Amino acid sequence: MSASAQMNNLDMGAPENRLKMLSADLQYLVPKRFFEYSPLNKTDIAKQAGINRKTLYSDKVKLSTLKKLKKGIMQVVIGTDLAVELFGENTEKAVNWFQTPNTLLFGESPFEVCIRGEGKILINWLMGRLGKDGAIES
Repeated sequence: MSASAQMNNLDMGAPENRLKMLSADLQYLVPKRFFEYSPLNKTDIAKQAGINRKTLYSDKVKLSTLKKLKKGIMQVVIGTDLAVELFGENTEKAVNWFQTPNTLLFGESPFEVCIRGEGKILINWLMGRLGKDGAIES
């Protein structure tokens, strides 16, 4: 399934889940892995998701529990997958770029844009840079 089809049907998960922020079945967030790559802390994410912060100390959290953030989490996973590919499999450079404020994003990082669920244009840009078909429509 193409990245765009997966993005439009968020239950399908991310293209590759390269950083293992999701479980193998793509149904659970793995907080320990997610927060290795997140510039936001557990309190910030819990507030945005409308959940108790203690939930994020679990080994895994069902994505359906994070209804408010499910789209954003999927965009973060897809975006980091594409960034790792764009940076020639150099995870450190890709994560650094994904966390760094960017003037083209009005001073926000790609992570911040994606976690709000507003990463469609960024993901399309990454796909274009990689020469991939399947622009995300919504």
